[in-house]
Amino acid sequence: MRSFGARKRARVHLLVALCAVSGFPVVSAFSNSAISLTRHGREESATTLNIAEYGRILEAVDEFYTTMPVQSAFLTCALKAHAADAIAQLRSRCGDQVPASSQIVDARIESESTSHSLLSSEFQLPRNVAFLLYGGIYQGVAQHFIYNVLFPQLFPTVAGFEMITVACKVLTDITFFGPLISLPMSFIIKSVVYGSSDPLNDGLKKYQSDILEKDLLFRYW
Repeated sequence: MRSFGARKRARVHLLVALCAVSGFPVVSAFSNSAISLTRHGREESATTLNIAEYGRILEAVDEFYTTMPVQSAFLTCALKAHAADAIAQLRSRCGDQVPASSQIVDARIESESTSHSLLSSEFQLPRNVAFLLYGGIYQGVAQHFIYNVLFPQLFPTVAGFEMITVACKVLTDITFFGPLISLPMSFIIKSVVYGSSDPLNDGLKKYQSDILEKDLLFRYW
């Protein structure tokens, strides 16, 4: 009798386990605890698996940023610039009002392209591509070399003079790299995206015009 009872209990436990795995409900007094324990174990296993998967993903991302700083800088800054311009265009299409402090702007510093971009009701893909390329090329790759490679060599950190080192980096950036690299590159990239036959010449002419006629450098500083 005991062997028959043991076999019977084994069959019942097997049936409960199969039903729990397959998702079929088993309504009986002796199987409720077994089902709840089985499902609890499955939930714990799934949670552990998800945590492990997230950990592997984070490790892969960390390895990508560590071993490929240039590629990761380009990808991150390009996507950030793309998203920022997309949000700006979406807000413009939704009719968001410009803050009152930003409305007090001299009319002579508003270009035709800027007015068109603010008033357009359609998504401007070329403008967004220009932001994406500028973000990836300059803000990502170029600034990676400027801030992480060049500046540490030009301005090595000396104990007790950290603030002076930071001030030298900032002044060099806004007086040299900004006017001579950052701003011209934005105009050249825009000329390329908008299909100029001579993007270098057209971009630099537009940059010079905005400096002389629209006080671009003063606004940049």
